[in-house]
Amino acid sequence: MAMSKGCTIALVVFAIFILLLIIGAVVIWINKDKIAEASLDYMIKAAEREIVADLPDGYTPESVHRIMVAFKDGIKNKEIDDREIGAIAATFQSAIKDKKIDKIEGAHILQLIVQALPPGTVPADSLPGQVPVDSMPGRIPIDSLQTAPDSVT
Repeated sequence: MAMSKGCTIALVVFAIFILLLIIGAVVIWINKDKIAEASLDYMIKAAEREIVADLPDGYTPESVHRIMVAFKDGIKNKEIDDREIGAIAATFQSAIKDKKIDKIEGAHILQLIVQALPPGTVPADSLPGQVPVDSMPGRIPIDSLQTAPDSVT
């Protein structure tokens, strides 16, 4: 029994659709590093834009830019611990929930970034007197975060 013309067309269209999905997945896999870098650039530029919009005391737009560039480079060069990147991302997401980052939230995010970077990465003239983490209500210092044990016995 032969397939009807409509069924044959549907089967061909489905096969083309599957082929396009496979090609798309391969293209994404091949370019995953470029996609990740573009996403990182976008997120860091967005964070910088939000922080500069309500500039924390003691910072200049240039100093915020230098800190963000150092952060991006630190992530690319794997100089920043994943746990610290997660804490910074969570803090940023929490701060942006109200669609605005105020001066205290911006200062806190910048402080977390500077603490996460290797010493000497950010020029000293980009670092004002840092706002102590303890003075920010509802903030948890990175040092106090629980870590999972290396092995469970």
